[in-house]
Amino acid sequence: MESENKISTEISIKSLDAVSFFDKDADFVLAYKKTEKLVSAMYMITGLFSDSEPMKWTLRKKSGELLSFVLTYKDTPEGGRGDFVYYTKTRTLELISLLEISARGGLVSQMNFSILKQEFFNLINILKSTDLTLAGTSDGGISQVFSEGFSVSSDVMKGAFVGEKIYRQTEQENAVQRVSLSDIKDRNINTNKDNLKKTNRQNIILALLKKKKELTINDIAVVIKDCSEKTIQRELNSFISAGVLKRSGVRRWSRYSLV
Repeated sequence: MESENKISTEISIKSLDAVSFFDKDADFVLAYKKTEKLVSAMYMITGLFSDSEPMKWTLRKKSGELLSFVLTYKDTPEGGRGDFVYYTKTRTLELISLLEISARGGLVSQMNFSILKQEFFNLINILKSTDLTLAGTSDGGISQVFSEGFSVSSDVMKGAFVGEKIYRQTEQENAVQRVSLSDIKDRNINTNKDNLKKTNRQNIILALLKKKKELTINDIAVVIKDCSEKTIQRELNSFISAGVLKRSGVRRWSRYSLV
């Protein structure tokens, strides 16, 4: 009985394998596995976004939808493969656009954006090919899915504000362990506690202003107690310079609000 259960389990696990799932469409596994790893990379990068950042959840939702859609290839009739490729390309281009917006807004480093953009275009090229195969597939197999040197850079992930760098070694290392992909390599990150504290202060200030339209320095100081009012003033001034906040009143009567 125990041996039968073991065999049953092994069969069940094997049936969930991508190669078995696509059966005779083994060549398409390359596109599927590429999509899977790109989605994993998106989760790694967005893992460094604040939970209050809408783009984090938009990118994750769209990435998951792309992977789910690719899985429908199995049930797509041969005559509908052209439409399938078209809609996959449309979803992929939407993700590239969202990544570009994130890069321009400082949420994603230019290096990471460039790498992912190229890999998404590579995915499109695979789908555009007539037989959905890659040269050298029989030799390289799925290990050839990504371009040589593909990795999600973890050196520097930019924060929500231009010029602000976030160093999050622990989160990045944990993400790599969870994803466990040979193609996505973790690199050494120099932890900068001052930058982390600065980022936390900025996030708290923004969260407070989202709840209340106007705040004074004293209002903020009641919540942020690990720094002086002068430090809070500097944070507010940096927001004003970046066009995020506006100030009304002067000196001790100054009030701050979102633009």
